Amino acid sequence: MFEIPIAIRFWIDLIGLIGGAVGVLAGAAWWLIRHSLVTHTALEGKMAPLGTVLDDHGNRIAKVENDMKHLPSGDDWHSVREQMIRLEGGINNLETQVTAVRETMERIERPLNVLIDGKLKAGSK
Repeated sequence: MFEIPIAIRFWIDLIGLIGGAVGVLAGAAWWLIRHSLVTHTALEGKMAPLGTVLDDHGNRIAKVENDMKHLPSGDDWHSVREQMIRLEGGINNLETQVTAVRETMERIERPLNVLIDGKLKAGSK
């Protein structure tokens, strides 16, 4: 029979050994990938509650946005601020006028009190 040279037999054995090792590694990798990844049913089971939570958050955000439509805008707050500044100026003006009236009343009251005190003292003698 025909005999295969040793050098060729070595390379055939080496290729067979490498192919077997690659096969074992590929099988192990395939098993690891299949057991580490999520299946469609497991993923749907996990996503269903999240969809409910997202819908709830969407409803809450829509409610907040709807409520915000009724809040005053930046222009409204600017108008209120201007009115408050004008009101403050009017109050300061009124305070100045009241102070002037009070000083006038004090100027009238002092001599009047002196006259009344003099009449009361003169009447008691």
